[in-house]
Amino acid sequence: METTKVIQHKRNRIINTGYRLFAINGYKNTTTDMLTKDAGIAKGLLFYYFKSKKDLYMYLYHHSLEVIMTELEKKHYEEVTDFFDFIIHTQDLKWQIMKKYPFILQFLVSVIKEESKEVKDLIPQQVDVDIKIHLDKFMTKADLYKFKNPDDIETIINLITLCSKGAMKNLAECKDYDYDLEREKFQEIILMLKRNFYKEEYL
Repeated sequence: METTKVIQHKRNRIINTGYRLFAINGYKNTTTDMLTKDAGIAKGLLFYYFKSKKDLYMYLYHHSLEVIMTELEKKHYEEVTDFFDFIIHTQDLKWQIMKKYPFILQFLVSVIKEESKEVKDLIPQQVDVDIKIHLDKFMTKADLYKFKNPDDIETIINLITLCSKGAMKNLAECKDYDYDLEREKFQEIILMLKRNFYKEEYL
């Protein structure tokens, strides 16, 4: 009888294989035969852990977000109350996480480009929820009085979201992605927004 350690090892092989193959081939072009062959397991074992290919794909998506959020919480940014400092800190950490977990990085990039209706319609809704929860939690303590006009905040968040998606799109299309350069570009944009939307005494 297999030990818990062996069972977990096989499950992890499926997960790591899933990240890699879905990232390379996309959802539609990744088959269960490819997953089981690459992971070196029987098809029955794949369906023992995950009910379907779709179930595995959605698990990987949620797991990747969980990894990112866990790493964010480890950094203890509770003391950060400046809106733009928080954005820079969290985005910077996400880049560090992506460098540390390349398969998760590649998978999340592939999710952005995914066209299969079987999973495409599920992802955007969850992304919106995750972003909203993350921002709402911070906004309860943010120094909103620093803004010239607090009504601008929603527009600023939309702009930052577009910039973040743009950076991910560049990553998806670029073979030699320069993390440090993209990080600098993103920070320049955030600092520009800060100069334009903060009261002068808080610059």
